[in-house]
Amino acid sequence: MDEPPAVLKEEDDRGFLPSDDEEVPAPKKTAAAAPAMLTVSTAASASAPAPATAQAKAADKVVDRQPLDDRAQKARDTVPADGRYDLTVAVTDPEVHDVNILDTYVMYTVNTKTNRADFSGTSFSVQRRFSDFDWLHDVLMHEHPNHIVAPMPLKHALKLDKFDPVFLEARRAALDRFLHRISMHPVLSHSETLRGFLTCNAPDFASLKRDRERSIRDRVSDSVMQISAKFLNDLDKQFAELRGGALKYQERLKALELVSDKYRAATLELGLGLQEVGISFGALAETEDYLKEATPSLRFALQHQAEQWADVSHTQDASYTHPVREAIQYSDAVIALLKRRDYLEWTAEKLAADLLNAQNDRDKLESSDQKSSIGALFGKDPAKIKQEKLDKNKELIASLTKQTENAQNNVAIANGAMSAEFERWTLQANTELREMMVQVSDAHIHLFETQIAAWKQVEEALARE
Repeated sequence: MDEPPAVLKEEDDRGFLPSDDEEVPAPKKTAAAAPAMLTVSTAASASAPAPATAQAKAADKVVDRQPLDDRAQKARDTVPADGRYDLTVAVTDPEVHDVNILDTYVMYTVNTKTNRADFSGTSFSVQRRFSDFDWLHDVLMHEHPNHIVAPMPLKHALKLDKFDPVFLEARRAALDRFLHRISMHPVLSHSETLRGFLTCNAPDFASLKRDRERSIRDRVSDSVMQISAKFLNDLDKQFAELRGGALKYQERLKALELVSDKYRAATLELGLGLQEVGISFGALAETEDYLKEATPSLRFALQHQAEQWADVSHTQDASYTHPVREAIQYSDAVIALLKRRDYLEWTAEKLAADLLNAQNDRDKLESSDQKSSIGALFGKDPAKIKQEKLDKNKELIASLTKQTENAQNNVAIANGAMSAEFERWTLQANTELREMMVQVSDAHIHLFETQIAAWKQVEEALARE
């Protein structure tokens, strides 16, 4: 390997990377503890190492039970006295800016409340475009390669005009979830880039974007695909279990996504069928006097149910389909981070093998006289040839030794971070899916309760006949 990856620097207690002239301490090379797996995967033993700061510990233990969409509506006005949620954000008020026919865009208001000392105030409100959120995601990916950065919403998740109110609301809610996940992360939430995104006015934010290196994705991604299947089988078993669990979880999410499409089609068909029943019953009531008094109630019940099932179908994207797709994206980010860790381990193993080969070559050189070498055949001094080769081999061993130590350091850092990140993601993914199902359940309970009430009116009308 011509250019091994650079040494990964550990974030300090604030979540910042040390500058290039600061010494990077080598982490303790102990085995990383395996976090609890998602309920759909094989359980791993032990628990992940706790984050470094007290703030991080508090953030890990706290689970926000407020429904995801309600957070943006309330704009998270308060900062709790205990400081657990010392950074709260909300994305609100999508506003279409129609400059001309070729330049129409949407601005979202980002509201921030905080009591952190590294902010210049406690309340901020800025406007950002979708591309600004995308920029934030990319920069965080580059600045924090050992952490799971929440995925951005899909650019075209709905087959609607991108300025349609339904599409804008779905995107606003998705961007709110994205920022909430970042603000809850014990490391990413302390990023200087995030702070600038949340607080800078338009000119300062433009300057911030120019100053930050724009690196789209992890640069080792292309090389990851070159790792042999044999080596993947020999990787750290703990992380092989994590990868297998994440893949199985993703497969089941994709099955949920397929069911969602079928369910939407079924609800649309049911709504149309109820409308047809109402029309047919109305025609029957015109010839049957005993049905005339019940007809208004029955028509209302059928029409009301038809409209409600249509609403269920139309709102399913925001309440069910989009969260499931976001969960699939999130699992993609987890799997990508695991692949990156695998690549780092592969790099370290390859460098160690190259170092061993160089050391073996040195041993052979030391025991040889070089009298049969090509140079000696052309009259060159064998002793001089031997010394030149030994000098070159010494330089190679020194270089490979340093590269190997750096690579092993990278692996140790990545292992520790991956364990903590996986456990955090597991907790967050389970919490968000549980909240999604609670919201879906509540919506259907309300649906069926109103339908029961409507049918009771029909039953009472028929009883009066």
